[in-house]
Amino acid sequence: MSEEQKSRGAGRQTAGQWRCDVCNRTMNVQNRESHLSGKAHRDLTAAGGSQHAGTSTERASRWKCDICDKMMNSREKESHLSGKSHRKRVAAQQNRHSKPPPPQWKCDVCGCVTDVKDKDAHLSGQPHQDLAARQSQQSRVPPPGGISWMCNVCKEMVYVRKETHRHSTRHRELLKSMQRPAGPRGESSSSTVGVAQWMCDFCDQTMLANRKDNHLFSQGHRQKVLAEYIKPDWRWEPRWRCDICDQTVRAEQRESHLFSRNHRDLELDVLRHSAGKAMVGEVLWMCNVCGQTIHKKRKEIHLASDRHRTLSMFRSVPTLSAFESDAHRKVALSNLKY
Repeated sequence: MSEEQKSRGAGRQTAGQWRCDVCNRTMNVQNRESHLSGKAHRDLTAAGGSQHAGTSTERASRWKCDICDKMMNSREKESHLSGKSHRKRVAAQQNRHSKPPPPQWKCDVCGCVTDVKDKDAHLSGQPHQDLAARQSQQSRVPPPGGISWMCNVCKEMVYVRKETHRHSTRHRELLKSMQRPAGPRGESSSSTVGVAQWMCDFCDQTMLANRKDNHLFSQGHRQKVLAEYIKPDWRWEPRWRCDICDQTVRAEQRESHLFSRNHRDLELDVLRHSAGKAMVGEVLWMCNVCGQTIHKKRKEIHLASDRHRTLSMFRSVPTLSAFESDAHRKVALSNLKY
């Protein structure tokens, strides 16, 4: 190839388009002359640029920016590196590598890894507590306090307080499956066809639903409730009670509860209405049975709690023995402390 051809550039022309093999560019045929006389083409030709597409020299002139994931000619490298978008990506990448990751914590019970700041929220969560209770039962090693009893609903030994175990997800699901609603005749597998069943998880007894009230006011049921609440080890875990949320948690979870979103939202409602005298009825609600004042949003939860139902049951029965009345007062006083 002559020097004139080199300076003019080898190329291919197809359907009004022309490709310069030196610069590896495609353009309209009418722009060919202006391109060949341009400085960029002449400089690349003088430097011995590639004259055939696909040669090793042409491939060597290509450069890829790994940060931006872009391919370009080597002559475009400097302008790309000094560009604004490239410099922003480099700075962002350096910040990611320079910032240390947050400290991690691994739960030995669940096996999950989370940030240290989320540790308390994980430990107070229902999934973690259920799994910890199941592992304690499987290992047959009672926790401090020496509590152990047989749950006829779950068909296993339990090493936590009855009130704690009754609120576990597994126990509640099994209990719900046992409390069958009334159905059409012929659809029930029980010998008592079409009659609703109800189970008292306090006494571990299943009975007809229409006998529920008789059972709750029976002497045997009340004695079991009293025996559960007045035995000395019923509160082997240090507990703390939040009056705003009407919720009892372990003492070490107090700070986590106070900074939780649910507590802060309820507390904010109370603070907003604290300037007025008519808070009770607007934001707060007073239980006439327990004598407690709590947030209205917690009313239904409070009414369904074991503590309220037990206190309501004893107050609705006028004939209590001296022992039962004294024990009942002890239970009420101990509950109000928490």
